[in-house]
Amino acid sequence: KPPAGGFQVVKLAPDGRVEKVVSLPLDTPQFTLIHDCAMSDRFLAFIVPPWKLRLDKVAGALSGATSFGHSFDWRDDLGTYLVIIEKATMEVVHQGTIPAMSTYHFAGAYEEAAEVPASKGGSRDEHDDPFEFCGYTGFGDAECADDDAGDGKEDGEKDGEDELAPTRELLHILVNRLNGDRRALEANFSSMYDSVWDPAGYNTLCDYVVDLGTGALLSSEALVPTGDAAWGGKGDIDDGQLPMEFPVTAPGARLRKPRFVYTLGFTGGGAGYFDSVQKLDAGACKWRDGVRVCQRSGAHKTRVMPPGVFPSEVEFVPKKAGEVSEEEEDDGYLLYLEYDSRVHRSSLVILDAADIEGKELARVKMPYHVPHTFHGTFKRAGEGAR
Repeated sequence: KPPAGGFQVVKLAPDGRVEKVVSLPLDTPQFTLIHDCAMSDRFLAFIVPPWKLRLDKVAGALSGATSFGHSFDWRDDLGTYLVIIEKATMEVVHQGTIPAMSTYHFAGAYEEAAEVPASKGGSRDEHDDPFEFCGYTGFGDAECADDDAGDGKEDGEKDGEDELAPTRELLHILVNRLNGDRRALEANFSSMYDSVWDPAGYNTLCDYVVDLGTGALLSSEALVPTGDAAWGGKGDIDDGQLPMEFPVTAPGARLRKPRFVYTLGFTGGGAGYFDSVQKLDAGACKWRDGVRVCQRSGAHKTRVMPPGVFPSEVEFVPKKAGEVSEEEEDDGYLLYLEYDSRVHRSSLVILDAADIEGKELARVKMPYHVPHTFHGTFKRAGEGAR
């Protein structure tokens, strides 16, 4: 049964039996909201924003006298709490505070063994990360190297520290990071018909890299650099990641590094809500000698809807069941419900996941509208729901 306070993490056997229950450690005893978590092959990762139930609102919220959802407040001073649990033992292996950020959804997590040189720094993204980041040098106290400054070595020459770079076990957590203020987002949720949306109300899909040996957060960069057009610039909308929500990967790529992530996007084209589907190439950014180098061209594909047409979260349906190679990862279909406000009707749309900008494979027109929805699933003929 649920605890009187706090949160519990439950491990279930394939037949549904409860194998183990552990309490999730939190930074404060205040009630908070946890919507989602990320799972890798060996670990669970919880990123808990400082969205706290105000102490002066507890009695009213629990009694129903006041709105529970409107009784929270953002505590930027507390930072965000990161908890990593080992799945096999259900033991907490790391917990601690990271810079304050807000999130609802994850695109998964994966482990990686990598050489992490500590002497180099800098990021080659065109948009600065709002958090302090200096390559794989730790968080907070690292000093960023000047990308334009020489180090006294010829090109290709390495110093002894780089040559002896240790191999560390890393956990990559693919998480949505809210672009703007959580209070403004919740205010929009409270009255969707009166809400006004801009990029601040959406997210950037980021790659949070944790050193599993020390628990240090090493990086919080965008998985794919953001596009200029998404932030009011003059760039093409295909020139980087759009403000997004609802990340989805191919089922066969879960628990490992995905090649592609599909999300809903916001182009800022005047429609006022999600108006596109985007495909992000998770391999667009690579580490070279401790420096993150990103290829923006080709890293992002977008399907933009006509004005007044809004997609719901996509569902990836693979053409074949089971694990797939990186080359086969987008061999499947994208399904989503699409609402057309011009005729107040909805359709089920099917795209080729390998070519989301191409021609529709099928469209099922409905004689009615379906209220905007979020998460979904699918099942194969003769199988239970997935």
